[in-house]
Amino acid sequence: METFILFAVAFWLGWSLHGIVIRSMIRTALRSAGIDPKDLEAKLRAAMDPSAAAEEDSKIKATVKVERMGDVLYAYEHPTDRFLGQHTDPKELLKIIADKFPTGTDVTVPKELGAEYLR
Repeated sequence: METFILFAVAFWLGWSLHGIVIRSMIRTALRSAGIDPKDLEAKLRAAMDPSAAAEEDSKIKATVKVERMGDVLYAYEHPTDRFLGQHTDPKELLKIIADKFPTGTDVTVPKELGAEYLR
């Protein structure tokens, strides 16, 4: 009887550890691929609810590139490189960028296009 209980406990511990390792590997793979878990969750919910997907697709989306030269930050619309504004303070630059797009526009600054300058 003790052997059976020992086997059951060992199986349960192995199964639990396996789940932890798999979740960790998935998180690492998502991070290395540059996928934000929140974006992934939103896409999964949209796939499960078609009406939400249609609403998400109807949003206006814009991508912005930020460059730093000295103390001044410059913002450009990506990929057209249309100049949006400049400022030394990241918060003020964000306000300038927001004023350039219609209300409700989903504006993103990807990591590879200068998001670190807006922190």
